[in-house]
Amino acid sequence: MKTRKENAIPDEQKIFAESRDNDIAVLRLKEDLLFYIQDLNVRDDLLHYFDRLSKDPAIKVLVIFPYQEGECRQKYRAFFQDIMKNKYDQNAIHRLYNVINQIYLKIATLNKLVIHAISGQVMCLFMNLSLACDYRIASASTVFQNSYLDLGLLPKGGSAYFLSRRLGLGKAYEILLLREEITADEACEWGIINSVIPDDRLEESALTLARQFARRPAPTIEG
Repeated sequence: MKTRKENAIPDEQKIFAESRDNDIAVLRLKEDLLFYIQDLNVRDDLLHYFDRLSKDPAIKVLVIFPYQEGECRQKYRAFFQDIMKNKYDQNAIHRLYNVINQIYLKIATLNKLVIHAISGQVMCLFMNLSLACDYRIASASTVFQNSYLDLGLLPKGGSAYFLSRRLGLGKAYEILLLREEITADEACEWGIINSVIPDDRLEESALTLARQFARRPAPTIEG
């Protein structure tokens, strides 16, 4: 049987990079997350990271930085269009959705305070990743885009659950069924995110906020 080390994924194939700043862990998601995460080894690599993090008493706060979406948004749109045309095996699609749910559930139940720093054009799928976190900040130019309205699909990752809990059913219906785009200011006004930051200060602000949270006792944060 191969050991975990022998099965280790080369750095260039990983979908994330990790680093630490004292009692803060930083997770940087890489481009084309949805495509690579179909590889179960890649999925397990990310899930194992969360498991290791949860058992590390030295870490109080996790900061997640996603890649900035741009042209990749069109790739995702084409990907889901191909799903609707049955170009992919349906069992494989169900496995993919289960992977997404597993990762978001790990984030939502992690015993660390999780901050998500958001920027760029964000598909609803990745807005859901943000909703699974404890605290969310976005750059001023961030736009949440609901491409699923055009595709006739429901975004995976718990948007109906998270939004209805935070905003009530009426506002959740409005966002998921009527709004094609939501600006950062609108998202902040509605409580989808906690604050809006100038574009050039997003990373600095996220780490400063993480350090402020990390000053609190670990049992208080976890509790």
